[in-house]
Amino acid sequence: MPKTIRELSPGTVLAGTLILSALPLLIVELFPARLKFVVDAPPYIVFHNIAEFFSIMVSLSMFGMGWFTYDQSKNRHALFLGTAFLAIGLMDFMHSMGMAGMPDFFTPNHPNKSTQFWVAVRLFQGAAFLASAFVYPDRPIRWLSKKVLMSSSLLVSMLVFTAITFFPAYMPTTFVPGVGLTPFKKISEYVVIVLLGAAGIVYWRRMARTGERLLIYYLTAFVICIFSELVFAFYTRVYDTYNVLGHIYKVAAFSLIYYGVYKASVKAPYLKLREVGEKLTGEKAINRIFEKALNCDTEEELGRMCLAVAEELTDSKFGFIDELGPDGCLHDIAISDPGWELCAMDDKTGHRRPLEAFKIHGLYGQVVLEGKSLLANDPASHPASIGIPDGHPQLKAFLGVPLIQGGKTIGLVVVGNREGGYRPEQQESLEALAPAILQALLRKRTEEELGRYRQELEIRVEERTRELQEAQRYAQSIVETIREPLVVLGADLRVVSANSAFYTSFKVTPPKTEGQFIYDIGNRQWNIPRLRALLEEIVPTNTYFQDFEVDHEFPSIGRRDMLLNARRIYQEGKGTQMILLAVQDITEHKRADEALRESERRLRDLSSQLLVSQENERRKIAGEIHDGLGQVLSSAKFKLEDGIKQTIEGSLDQGAASLKLSLSILQEAIDEARRIQLDLRPAILDDLGIVATLSWFSRRLQTTHPEIRIEQETGIREEEIPEALKTVIYRILQEAFNNVVKYSQADLVHLSLSKANGTIELTIRDNGRGFDLAEVTSPERTRKGLGLTSMRERANLSGGSCRIESSKGTGTVIRASWPLGHRG
Repeated sequence: MPKTIRELSPGTVLAGTLILSALPLLIVELFPARLKFVVDAPPYIVFHNIAEFFSIMVSLSMFGMGWFTYDQSKNRHALFLGTAFLAIGLMDFMHSMGMAGMPDFFTPNHPNKSTQFWVAVRLFQGAAFLASAFVYPDRPIRWLSKKVLMSSSLLVSMLVFTAITFFPAYMPTTFVPGVGLTPFKKISEYVVIVLLGAAGIVYWRRMARTGERLLIYYLTAFVICIFSELVFAFYTRVYDTYNVLGHIYKVAAFSLIYYGVYKASVKAPYLKLREVGEKLTGEKAINRIFEKALNCDTEEELGRMCLAVAEELTDSKFGFIDELGPDGCLHDIAISDPGWELCAMDDKTGHRRPLEAFKIHGLYGQVVLEGKSLLANDPASHPASIGIPDGHPQLKAFLGVPLIQGGKTIGLVVVGNREGGYRPEQQESLEALAPAILQALLRKRTEEELGRYRQELEIRVEERTRELQEAQRYAQSIVETIREPLVVLGADLRVVSANSAFYTSFKVTPPKTEGQFIYDIGNRQWNIPRLRALLEEIVPTNTYFQDFEVDHEFPSIGRRDMLLNARRIYQEGKGTQMILLAVQDITEHKRADEALRESERRLRDLSSQLLVSQENERRKIAGEIHDGLGQVLSSAKFKLEDGIKQTIEGSLDQGAASLKLSLSILQEAIDEARRIQLDLRPAILDDLGIVATLSWFSRRLQTTHPEIRIEQETGIREEEIPEALKTVIYRILQEAFNNVVKYSQADLVHLSLSKANGTIELTIRDNGRGFDLAEVTSPERTRKGLGLTSMRERANLSGGSCRIESSKGTGTVIRASWPLGHRG
């Protein structure tokens, strides 16, 4: 009798997975003529959306299971994988939305954009799988908290989205249309394969050491993922066979990982509860709940079944199961039919029904508030009793047990009116049954939520498909009415059709154009050798060209500069191939560009002096970034590398310490970056003006340098200061205080901005050690820079002057002044 899969050894399962995974790829290679093809964009995008959104749905489902069941299962491995798949699902969504052919996702879509998202998420996926191999379900690790994992997942997703969407020029190119994958893309896929292989080795050793057969799901998924990455390292077209096969591999791998996480975080806790239940009095009842939980269609049906089991287990006449809602009231999950029939209370419509919400008071309120079971065989005399309303069934005996999740009471199970009252045995049985009821209800709720998510996702896919079809029809309408010359060529390069703009622009007629070779029309004015070579390659090699510039003398219209774009068109219904050739006359544009370049040349000549000044400012900023922010980031990098290395080598405590230290260093980098930003230009200068900025600057300096006392005096109104001078005043103030902090060793600075004798005057005086003015302002020292030359230049260029007075041991005075009527 053949063995089942559960009875096979892990090695046999992996070998079978390897063979089955290699088989599709081998078949494609053996029959390339039939199986190697390029899918047209619309059907491929539909397939791609279905595959990717299925993967996204699975990823988010894994996150939901790992995240929401952690409080019960305490399975850190499932929590780690779940939060990792949250990031994977978000980045896969970015990849799907960035596909060429989809509506633009924030920025224009392009094959390179979607491929960059693909590389980012796969590298993260490989690293996450390898890291997860060192995370054990029940081993406590402080930094593996829900908050840290969630924050890290969202941070990685945000960084990837920002970098690829808004800073594509800084990201490596992964795909070049007409060429295929770049070396970086291929190397990245092989790096992912290495990470997956390493993860598989560690998981295999872990399974051999711990006997966790559950890990076989992850190992088989890694094997399939490796084949998926191999396939994605081979393709040269975005829509070819390998791309389709790679997505099929991916869907299969994600499904296996999903099942592994499901067994670890959802199924395993139920199995553990079943083992506990078999040792308790309510063994059969617990088993019934778990069996029925798999067969009930709705939460309401499951709640009624759980309540029936509780009533049967405790020999009760009626009961109810309630949950604590966000409004602070109890809401019905289930109420027994006998309780319903015995109730004579009417609602506002005159119909008997249980109330939708109950205030937390009375006997059941005590169960909820204290989180403890309550047994009362004489409910009316119990201190917590508040009596029963008119029409309510008589309550002879009461037993309530709380439903507790994560240490918090979230509901309760209540039964009543057992003949002879309740004993501790019934209380213990119901207490043993309560966790099973809670887990079954939570599982059913999770299943229903996943079902809703699945339906919503399917609806979104259908909507997206309809949008794509509408977009295609819209694009066709645009092409039909476009004013630029368009011509459709057959595979033999004969003219099939052209729009009116083509005939008008090149002064030809349809009878003398259609059916003719493109090179022969209009007195052979299109007989351009370079264009001919490009057109003859499009159909055989399925290539295209874009913005091919032609400077040509057309007999009928004279010399023209043209931009030509051509692409193959495949008519699936007819099985024919054609070429769409678009022509753009850029003659006038080029003339305008030449005039613009001449104007720019003159502008550059006029701006050369300004560029010199700007370069000095940039040199200063670069120095601050290099000496400050750069050094801090380098230190953080080294600490992160140490932490990762120590973690991989098993020194988790040392690794955690290094990572914590790197966080503090990164905070220092953030503070340094904020300081540089404020140094560049504070927002208060634009919002409130220079007078308020002086006060803010003084307070900020005293905060960072409490050893320096600043006396400030302002004798001018904000509206009296020209806008153009406000930035100049701030920059001189900034440079002066920078010198005070770095060189003066002063403990008192007097700052004054006033109006006197028709001038605006800025005075900065310190009691520091001073300096030899002639020595400091020498060319050699100026190049090293105390900023004195910069202050003078700013004052002079803004129509004012700057004087510096200093000598050793007497402090320094800087006076900058501008005519009061100056407007910059």
